[in-house]
Amino acid sequence: MTPNKLCELPLCSYIIIRLFVQFKLRIGEIQKIALYKFIITVLIVLIWSATESYAGAWLPEVGTYNLYFSHSILDARSRKIRNMRKEAFIDMQNEIQKLGMVKNLIYKKASDLKRELLNSELRNIEQINRDIDLLKQESSELTSFSDESSSYFELEYGLAEDHSFGTKIGYKTDKFADLNSGDTSKTRYGREIDIFYKYKFFDNESLVAIIRPKIHFSTYDKQKSLGYSDFELLIGHSRIKKNYGAYFECGIIARKYYGSIIGNNSIGYVLSMQEGIKFGRGFTVSNYTEYEKAKFVNILYRRTIYDQVSIAKEITFDSLGLNCFTAQVGYFWKGSLVDRFYTVSGPIFSVWLNL
Repeated sequence: MTPNKLCELPLCSYIIIRLFVQFKLRIGEIQKIALYKFIITVLIVLIWSATESYAGAWLPEVGTYNLYFSHSILDARSRKIRNMRKEAFIDMQNEIQKLGMVKNLIYKKASDLKRELLNSELRNIEQINRDIDLLKQESSELTSFSDESSSYFELEYGLAEDHSFGTKIGYKTDKFADLNSGDTSKTRYGREIDIFYKYKFFDNESLVAIIRPKIHFSTYDKQKSLGYSDFELLIGHSRIKKNYGAYFECGIIARKYYGSIIGNNSIGYVLSMQEGIKFGRGFTVSNYTEYEKAKFVNILYRRTIYDQVSIAKEITFDSLGLNCFTAQVGYFWKGSLVDRFYTVSGPIFSVWLNL
């Protein structure tokens, strides 16, 4: 069953405000009231010429497939900041080597004189070890959020009116310095796969609710793998009126992690929210936000946020047997809420269709 029924003004108004606030936050450096007034005026005008809307909480029709592909890259600003972190990382690694040499000289001096270490020398070594541990921790944090690009392909099949299952395959690249190999801009390749199942347990004219268990597995070159299992509750609300449509979707995930990069507490939580407005001629403006909290060893990943603003265009190909083909272009921001310096952003391109 499609989610497209009547759309009430309160939902549409809320989505307009939230989309505008997200945009305003991202261009906070532009202090021009006229620009904001122009954006609001355009949104109001477009609403009166809108049609219908779709949300991701709904399952595919029985016997049909939903296919989705996306590709994202970093913008110039994110690459510049990453290069700054890379230079600081190299400096810290050099300092660690120098401190190690100083410590070795203290040991060598005592060995050459054939004596035990003096108390002053022991204190110096203890201080050097503390400095080295601190530099290692800081340099490890500098390698965080070193994304270069990512690509995802998702396939979902409608088993029945209330059941579907699917898989998602991801391919990611990171780029950062690797002093072990002598490469100051080494690319690492990551691969991941999800397997999920959806069950719709509630559905009426304006609201749908599903549960989605999922298993995730990912690995990077010469790195230990990470896995987790999800149990998600996803609720969607979507209605249309004569001239416009809107949807709202929220999700709550309980996540169990497996792998060495997670701390003693292997339980995490994810909150997500998506909203959008569909205008005339198949155009949709949407915003997606995801917040994650977990006890990772790297403190920067303990609280993260992902935000994406997108514009999509729906195209129908009845002659080719395609019910719906949609192309989307957007912009994403991903980073740590522990330290906002560790944030990356860039354009994202997506296509999806129903078969």
